[in-house]
Amino acid sequence: MIDSVDRLTSKMAKILLDFSAFVAYPLLIVIVLVDVTLRTALNSPLPWGNEVSGLLLILCFFGPACICEEEKSNIALDFLSAHFSERGQALLNLLSSLIAGVWIGLLAYRNFVEIPEMIKYGETGVEFQYPLWPLRLFLAVALLFLFIRLCLNLVIVGRKLGRRE
Repeated sequence: MIDSVDRLTSKMAKILLDFSAFVAYPLLIVIVLVDVTLRTALNSPLPWGNEVSGLLLILCFFGPACICEEEKSNIALDFLSAHFSERGQALLNLLSSLIAGVWIGLLAYRNFVEIPEMIKYGETGVEFQYPLWPLRLFLAVALLFLFIRLCLNLVIVGRKLGRRE
């Protein structure tokens, strides 16, 4: 069961990373480039440039988050955890996964809950007059799979701690 969930989250993490790397980042670069060029050359920036750039930055940040957690390539306090025993490091990992899991789980839940209201009311940006719910859906899915990955970490580290005692 855990292996199949692990494979599913790995596949989804790769899809989210690819979307961020090959769609969101290039789109962000093009929008910023065009916005700066128009602002500099014609003193006429894109009216929605800052808003869309901010939304794309959110996608660029949360899209790869699941694969970062999976590969343990996220920011860690190695200088602090290096002083702990192997068991202490596992407990620290367990605690950080638990705290992050609660926060990310609540954030994912809130995003999924708000999507139907966004669709119902046709929520758009201030200058960017297109529906925002697809971006919110991407964020909710990315957060959901990050939450699942953190829960898997809890199980894996918990098993390791259980075997040591």
